[in-house]
Amino acid sequence: MSFLPRLALRSLSVRQPAALVLARLPATPVFVPAVRTFTNSALLQASGQGGREVKAKKKSKGAIKLAEKIASKKKGSKAVEEDEDDDDDDWSQKRTPRSEQIEVDNTATEVKKAGIKMKGFSQWFSEKTQEAIDRGRGKVSSSALDSIRVVLPKTTNELSLSAISTISIKANALIINVFDESHTKTIENAIHKANLPGMSPSSTDARTIKITVPRPSSSDRASMLKNLMSLAESSKQNVRQARMASMKILGKDGSSELQEVTDKYTKEIDGLLGKAKKELA
Repeated sequence: MSFLPRLALRSLSVRQPAALVLARLPATPVFVPAVRTFTNSALLQASGQGGREVKAKKKSKGAIKLAEKIASKKKGSKAVEEDEDDDDDDWSQKRTPRSEQIEVDNTATEVKKAGIKMKGFSQWFSEKTQEAIDRGRGKVSSSALDSIRVVLPKTTNELSLSAISTISIKANALIINVFDESHTKTIENAIHKANLPGMSPSSTDARTIKITVPRPSSSDRASMLKNLMSLAESSKQNVRQARMASMKILGKDGSSELQEVTDKYTKEIDGLLGKAKKELA
């Protein structure tokens, strides 16, 4: 601020013009304190530096918050994992794991499939056993001709008698009526070739074949029993093959279950054979 002597100020007249007043002022030095000024560039530099400091502080605070947030998440995820581990432990104690349950189901399914096959072999042998027993008692049945196969002239396919003729029973004889008389001789030869115990076919006319079925002798019954024993062994072999096929799929996992089913149907076949021996002895 400007410094003016007091005397000079008092001598000034308020009504005098400003120029005259200034002219009458004494030539006393005026002291003006130095004031620090800033250029536009300096102000910008200062403000920029301050902005950077503010941004740096904000970034620092943001980084700290982010680190705290990540640490909190890790802590939470770790707690969740521990809870899941505890749940898994509880699950394993309470129930069988899903993978093991699937293996158990697969084993049970394969054992069931093998059992169905084995049962089929046992039932087939049961039918053959009953036919032999009926035949040993002198009963006439058309099922005695079921095993016969005929190959017609100029063909390679094997056909059953029921496909090319009808079979009926009259007294103690089987009567075969052929559809095509040109096939009569071929069918008769096929019956001879089958070598059925006590059965000898003969043609009565161009389309009819008669097979007299006498009451079987002791040698006939012995032959029937021998044939049944062969069929029994074949049936048991089929049962064992069914077991081996399932073992290749399951490995050792279902060995005990498969063996149990195998033993069941093997004993069943042996029991049927034992019954036939008593009937045909």
